[in-house]
Amino acid sequence: MTSLSVDQYLAEDVEFATRDEAIDQLSKKASEFGGKHIAYGILNPGKSSPRLAFDAITTYSPAWLERYFSQSYHIQDPILKTASSARIPFDWETAKYDSTPLKTFFGESVEHGLGRQGLAIPIHGPNGEMCALSFNADVSDGDWIKMRQEVLPHIMLFAHQFNEKALNIRRLKLPEITLSPRESEALKWAAEGKSVWETSRILGISDHSVKSYLQNAQRKLACCNKLHTVVTAVRLGII
Repeated sequence: MTSLSVDQYLAEDVEFATRDEAIDQLSKKASEFGGKHIAYGILNPGKSSPRLAFDAITTYSPAWLERYFSQSYHIQDPILKTASSARIPFDWETAKYDSTPLKTFFGESVEHGLGRQGLAIPIHGPNGEMCALSFNADVSDGDWIKMRQEVLPHIMLFAHQFNEKALNIRRLKLPEITLSPRESEALKWAAEGKSVWETSRILGISDHSVKSYLQNAQRKLACCNKLHTVVTAVRLGII
């Protein structure tokens, strides 16, 4: 791990305007801190938004994100559950449980490239915002104890800087989100479990058109995949 200076991070602006730029920021910081991944989530946007929406930006692989949402792990993830009520940073170890489903969850996460250790930073805002940033590493237990002590003040500072920027962008962009009638229809049928082919037959359009509408909706809602897009659209009341 490179030498870290608090003054360095106080002087450094966290700047990004798109999801890709935000992911680049997270990747850069994960490397600087000596870890593998960083994940950030808006668990509750608070009074600034009329509905609950889960917005996630991570450096995790597309394969793990697909698995995560397809298995509805975002509902049972113990890290998210603990972060929703925690007021101070916590080690992933304190949020792990012995049930078979959760053993499967953590086992699959390692198979998809996540490290065994993690540190989560819950962030509560003045308007009811509930966000969290999670730092992931893969070192020995002894090295993790030392790393955790060294990285905690820096990852906390970065978490708050990143969170402020993310919420500001979300407030600016959220009112602008509108889906076309076809994009909404394609998402509604996806929410019913229909495939691209089935949706194309129902709507009387080509498979290519359905894929295009779903991709447009995913881009507008800044989501990771089709399932994430459906979940976000439902929670925002768009469909």
